[in-house]
Amino acid sequence: MNLNYDILGAQVLESQIQNTSLFYKSSIVQHTHAKREGVPILFPQFACVGGYKKHGWVRDSEWLLLKDEKDKNSHLLTFS
Repeated sequence: MNLNYDILGAQVLESQIQNTSLFYKSSIVQHTHAKREGVPILFPQFACVGGYKKHGWVRDSEWLLLKDEKDKNSHLLTFS
């Protein structure tokens, strides 16, 4: 298993098992904010429901990768 990630939003962008992609990947290219693919972290709200900006502040924050561990059957990313 291979994971590709972005520190912006601590977002897993792509996961592949035996060269087969598991997640949706948008054809829209975005360089300035969270990507339209993979597994985003939407916190503390989804969409515009609540007092924060759309999808909350987590997905637009830069994170620090603390751990990147993988073996034959799993891949663990730990962000702070």
